[in-house]
Amino acid sequence: SVLLWEFDDHLIVISAQDGNELSQLTIRDFSITSSVVLKSLDKFAIYAEDLVESQIEHLIINSNDSKSFPVPSGIGMIGVADTNTIRDVVMWEIKGTGIQIGYGSEIRISGGRIIGAGIRFDASIGIHCTGNNGGVHIENTDIIALGTGILIANSSGVGSNREIFISHATIDSNGRGLVIRDNSYVSIIGIWAASSTIDQVFIDENTTAVLSISGGTIFNGGVYECPKVSDWCNGLTVRSGKFILNGVEVRNNNGRGIWIPNKSVTQYHIIACRIFANGQGLNVTGSSFMITNNICNSNQLPNAISGTETSIVLNNLGC
Repeated sequence: SVLLWEFDDHLIVISAQDGNELSQLTIRDFSITSSVVLKSLDKFAIYAEDLVESQIEHLIINSNDSKSFPVPSGIGMIGVADTNTIRDVVMWEIKGTGIQIGYGSEIRISGGRIIGAGIRFDASIGIHCTGNNGGVHIENTDIIALGTGILIANSSGVGSNREIFISHATIDSNGRGLVIRDNSYVSIIGIWAASSTIDQVFIDENTTAVLSISGGTIFNGGVYECPKVSDWCNGLTVRSGKFILNGVEVRNNNGRGIWIPNKSVTQYHIIACRIFANGQGLNVTGSSFMITNNICNSNQLPNAISGTETSIVLNNLGC
């Protein structure tokens, strides 16, 4: 079945008349096609208020004319979002937000694709965790060609998100790939963060975020354009919080492979990584950090490492 979306409002609205939570719904096996009118970017194909214990699966959300009538936003879980699964949903040329997650716990996004318009500098977001959710799992999902791939932030004002788990997702060809702007614990296994223009992974200032990345690659920053090589086109940029980077290939970023510009970043660990063919491999500062057992090779500029008085930099080759 195909639902034609021919008006400027949410297409499917799910809400309880009495203001209570709605539970145990299954939405599956149809397509939504945007048509006829240009829609506001904050309008969702599926707009669900206080949805819990439910599944949305096997949908296609697209447009029959992506230039004239692009898909604004995909799935919005507004208010409470708890114990919901989004499985194998494919969205094409999203101009707004692919999936927006409210507060609660145990949200699982498995498989599927969220594809933007390829502009990289628009307001589009692939997955937006808006605040106070924990146990969010993003598994084997393509998040490609958006302004921001994944945004983790207290955007709604209800508090920081708690735990976000990203496993073998593809974060590719965005303006920025993964952006953290709150105090979450973010665990990534088998990272693919590549070909974004500004940063592949970015932790903003004024957070106490804890980021753990194990395996995979951070790759190809600025491959499409690099107009500000002084602070764009980087692999991993950390402006606050703490992180551990273990067994990751950081390569072919036109800016810096790993950039830590603020001394307030402490207690981080870069271990057993290969950092090569970047504009600069490491440009880091901070305190109480460890950089051990890494290989650096074929980076255009020499590394710049400061803050070593309270730190350990040991057993590296070429770093």
